[in-house]
Order: sequence, then structure tokens, then C-alpha cells
Amino acid sequence: MTTDQEVGGSNPPGRAISYNIIFWLKTYLLHINICSTIIRVIKNIRLMKTEVMKEFKRTNIAIAILLNIITFDFYSIYWLGEQRKFLNSKTPSNQTPITFVIACYILLILLWFFSHGVWFLYFAVKLLLLFEIRNKIHSVSQIKQHDNHWMNAAYLFIFGFLYLIYKLDDFPANKKTPEKQESPARFK
Repeated sequence: MTTDQEVGGSNPPGRAISYNIIFWLKTYLLHINICSTIIRVIKNIRLMKTEVMKEFKRTNIAIAILLNIITFDFYSIYWLGEQRKFLNSKTPSNQTPITFVIACYILLILLWFFSHGVWFLYFAVKLLLLFEIRNKIHSVSQIKQHDNHWMNAAYLFIFGFLYLIYKLDDFPANKKTPEKQESPARFK
């Protein structure tokens, strides 16, 4: 507690208590202001994360499987190339090179002529591209490891680009919202 001499001379004894109350009230208001600023920043980060995820093109998994079968796996490389292009536009400082996509196309064509050795090389390059895109999605959307939308490496290894499609479509910003349904008119 402050004494009367510190406050400014001959103040009544209750005056020192009121200065302490004013000090604690100012501190409390400052604390509320800091907390509200932190909450606003967190909301902006969440909004930014969902805005980035909204920009990903939605793809139906059944159509992706069908196109992948019809095009002999060319569609998966095309889809990964499109995601690479989009992610590169969001992170200009950390670009994924197009050489991964071109190498996948070349190796897929060579796969028709040379089977065993080229298949392993194709699989390795495509897996590198998948993991590069996965890591870019995590960095752009700021998804943490124990978040529900974290893309598991084991599932990515097993299901490939279909797992990426599933996780991007499963993100809350990309889910379809049911349109308003009008109730049927009642007959009187």
C-alpha cells in the first residue's frame, strides 16, 4: 500500500486504497483487452485456414477412381499437378518443382515398355510428389499433427491421391451444406 507522502502529501487514508483499486481496475481492463486481441487473432487464423481450404477444388472420389482406371493412372498425376500448381501460388517462397510431375508422366509411359524396374521408380517418384503435396497442405492450412484433419502418412502410402481427395473433401470448409428445404404447403 502506498503512504500519504508517496501519493502527494496530506491525502485522507481512504485515498491510497482508491488508488490501488484504480490500479487493479486498469490492470484488469488491460488484461481483458489483451485477451480479446488474442481471441481475434485466433479467429483470424481459423478463418484464414478455412478460406485456404475452400479454394481447393472438390473432387468426387468415385469419379476420381473411374477416371484413374480409364486413363491408366494419368488422372492421378494430372490431379497432383493441379494441386501442386495451386499450392505453389499460395507459397511463392517454397515451390514444388514441376520435375516431379513430368518425371511421373515419363515413367508412366515407360512403364508400358519396361515393367519391373520402372514401376518401382515410378512408385517412388509419385510417392515423393504425394508427400510433398501433403506437407504443403499442412503448412498452408496450418494443420497440427493431432488435429482431425491431419493427413496420416500410412494411409497416404496405402491409398495414394485418393486419400488426399478424401481429406480435402472432409475438411469442414469444403463440406456441402444442405440447401434450405422449404416445407410443403399445407392444405387448409
